[in-house]
Parts: sequence; structure tokens; C-alpha cells
Amino acid sequence: LAVTSGKRSSSMPDIPTVAELGYGKDFDVSTWYGLFAPAGTPKDVVTRLNAEVNKLLARPDVQAAIHEQGAEYQAMTPEQFGTLLKTDYLKWKDIVKASGATIE
Repeated sequence: LAVTSGKRSSSMPDIPTVAELGYGKDFDVSTWYGLFAPAGTPKDVVTRLNAEVNKLLARPDVQAAIHEQGAEYQAMTPEQFGTLLKTDYLKWKDIVKASGATIE
């Protein structure tokens, strides 16, 4: 039994990661959720949305609800989220292409 993320889950701290069990030192497969706005949304609107979402994530009741589901949260700036998107795209593009998966 292991978690697939790069670090142990705070809701299951005794469960090791796949990497800790010796299955690849860089093994990190995580699910994430994000809020997107349409292309061309003014920067001040994106900044405001980001601030409001981060305020919501800082609430103890929201943190507890996320934790109860065994999930983790990480508040990010729009720039940090953009970096995550680019990193995941580069990480998965060749695997998806090799799989032959298509959008239906």
C-alpha cells in the first residue's frame, strides 16, 4: 500500500510513497483541481479570483472538509499554477501520445 504523490499524505502519514518503496525516486502522480478563466480575462480579474479562492482555502472549515476526503490543498498564484500546468503537460504528453488516447 502506498500513496502515488511525491510526498506522504497528511491524512495518512504512516502510508509511504511509491518512491519510498523503491519504485522510482521521482515517482509522483497526483490529481489536482484548479480554477480557470477564459483566455483574455483581465489580469486584475484573475488576481481577484485567485485572492478569493485562496481566502476560501485558508478557512478552517474548508481545510477540514478537504482533509476529511484524504486530499491535500495548495494555494497558488496564477503564475505558480501556470508553471504546474506546463510541468504536467511536459510530463505526460509523450505518455498520452504513445497510448493512442484520443478525445471523443
